[in-house]
Amino acid sequence: MVHCSKIRGRGNPCLAPLIRYIPVTADGALSQEAVMQDALARVLQDHPNLGEHDVYVAGPESLANEAEFLLLEHRLPRSQLFVNRLPAS
Repeated sequence: MVHCSKIRGRGNPCLAPLIRYIPVTADGALSQEAVMQDALARVLQDHPNLGEHDVYVAGPESLANEAEFLLLEHRLPRSQLFVNRLPAS
């Protein structure tokens, strides 16, 4: 048995409940930039200091690129941003 209080840092299995998944879906009527702006506004409302968090983005290349640009523009350190660009279907 692993005692969680003795483990610190990334990769700690005890931190799993701290992961928050925020799905972002694109409506064909909205531009990709509008979708990302809306999603980022929601994230910043809940987490105004992005530098305290790691952010994982996965999606079609164009949306992932837009998310990356906006997150870096809002001063998320690049070392805390992980982007998985998915091929277009």
